[in-house]
Amino acid sequence: NSIVSIRRYAFAGCENLSSINLPNSIESIGRDAFNQCRSLTSVTLPNLTYLDACLFYLCTGLTSVTIPNSVTTIDHYAFYKCSNLTSVTIPNSVTSIGDGAFAYCNGLTEVVSNIKEPFSVSYTIWYEVNTAEIPLYVPVGTKTLYQKTGYWNLFKNIIERGLSPVDQDETINY
Repeated sequence: NSIVSIRRYAFAGCENLSSINLPNSIESIGRDAFNQCRSLTSVTLPNLTYLDACLFYLCTGLTSVTIPNSVTTIDHYAFYKCSNLTSVTIPNSVTSIGDGAFAYCNGLTEVVSNIKEPFSVSYTIWYEVNTAEIPLYVPVGTKTLYQKTGYWNLFKNIIERGLSPVDQDETINY
């Protein structure tokens, strides 16, 4: 619990590393830290604010990831070619996603974005992801925004989910 950072390439190429539980004391993880950890299927991320470039590059065994609510930036190629990644959840705290962040994640069956005010992203973010078929789940009331926002609009199956907003003056009887 005294570790505060993991340096660049720390676990890169560790072919047999299958899971890692990182303590909450970690404040930063350097780029390429888990590059080509092909057996990595599970990772619990601490409350980071920045997911560095190529962090899980070619981690072909990774199946799902929920990005902590503390993350504001997902840098370029962070999950590049994580071909068995089936689900990703992006928190509302994210304000920037770099080029190719989820490129070649062609195993994705759903993307959940909790971002309430979508921002334009590069067309390469979803390169080789079947955005015409897989659902993009977004907060209630934001579907039209996603349909109009650069490269989120590649998703043809945008589904709102969550609770509908309630007016302050509205009374609900149950």
